[in-house]
Amino acid sequence: MTLLALKVHSPRKVDSKLKRLLRELGLPASEVLSLPFTEPSDFMPEAANCHFNVLAQVKLAGGRAVHGWILAEDRKQDFVEAVFHSVWQPVAGPLRDLTPRSLPEAKILFVPDPRRRLVLTTESDRPAILTYENFRMHEGRALAPLRQVRLPVCSTLIARFELWPWQDQSANVA
Repeated sequence: MTLLALKVHSPRKVDSKLKRLLRELGLPASEVLSLPFTEPSDFMPEAANCHFNVLAQVKLAGGRAVHGWILAEDRKQDFVEAVFHSVWQPVAGPLRDLTPRSLPEAKILFVPDPRRRLVLTTESDRPAILTYENFRMHEGRALAPLRQVRLPVCSTLIARFELWPWQDQSANVA
């Protein structure tokens, strides 16, 4: 098995390889949105913690979480992937991506997924989530089936915004 040296980024448009990935996920290419980063005015969001950035924003300003996938690719390696992600739907206005980027990208390609959602749960009486592993394709073939995984939570936002226990947040996650 050859390991790939990947340089993954969010593309500007949906090409045939990303359309194939979207078909594998059962999602329409027509639903893909280009979203800029929108920094919340009331708190500093955490990189790589999209779900909790959105839950904190919902608690502060209302609205709801919208779950879906960030699309990414490395064209040179014929590699595409979808990363499960949450964005904020304000009471009025367009979707907003509140999570700082690890790469200096002005926008991400995001596709909402109404069939899959984040599930707030526990692991040994500690906060945890059921989410999805990244879905990856190389040379047009899925590298593994789409899998849901349970992960412990590591976010300072949980205590700061009193998000735990989860039952208080159940209406905002759907």
